[in-house]
Amino acid sequence: MEDQRRTDSTARLMIVKAHKLLEPYKNKHAGEECIIFGTGPTLKDFDQTIAEGKTLMGSNEIVYYDLLMDYYLIGDAGTAKRGYNSDPQVYNEYTPNFVKFCRQPEPKHKRLSGYNTVPRNIDSFTYFITDGECYRARNPYLMNTIRDVGSVSLELAQFAVFLGYKTIYLVGQDCDYSQGSYKSSVSRAVLQWSKCFVTKWRLFADYLEKKHPHVNVYNINPVGLIGVFDDY
Repeated sequence: MEDQRRTDSTARLMIVKAHKLLEPYKNKHAGEECIIFGTGPTLKDFDQTIAEGKTLMGSNEIVYYDLLMDYYLIGDAGTAKRGYNSDPQVYNEYTPNFVKFCRQPEPKHKRLSGYNTVPRNIDSFTYFITDGECYRARNPYLMNTIRDVGSVSLELAQFAVFLGYKTIYLVGQDCDYSQGSYKSSVSRAVLQWSKCFVTKWRLFADYLEKKHPHVNVYNINPVGLIGVFDDY
């Protein structure tokens, strides 16, 4: 599929499909270890010495965390109280060591017609469109692409597998927003996603077992994902 272009009133940027985005990254970190940071409350309890020697991948509010990520991904723009829209300057200026991705919705998806997107004219972002949504798919995880599962952490997990990591550690992936995030207060908008996220993580675990049995995933300070992956 040809690269898809979108026009903004102040800039013109290339937004590519996920499978095109991934091509240069195939097995770039083969055999290495990475940590995927969520922003659940347990992030506050993370022992940062564990991060030494590992690639760090994070999303959303991780811009406020005191470890600089190597890869960063943001999806929707959040609200005036949480996420990109709460402080665009912080998100625009955040500079991970490798690359900062921004997932944009596929325009043809009616479900996303009211999607609250990050502006498409920010030079610091590398924009891409996921290769289809998969909320109703029995197993949405496909090789050589990134599927939109409503969770940027899960999209980072798909990316990590494509990069060739042999060991993936999960931090702050609580899937429980009853106490808010590590930075923000509880939000009804995210509470409703908790069970959905756990279901999708289980599908991801099943996908790894069948397609990538050599990849090990460990959950640090588990909450919502207890029993889905081995505890660290």
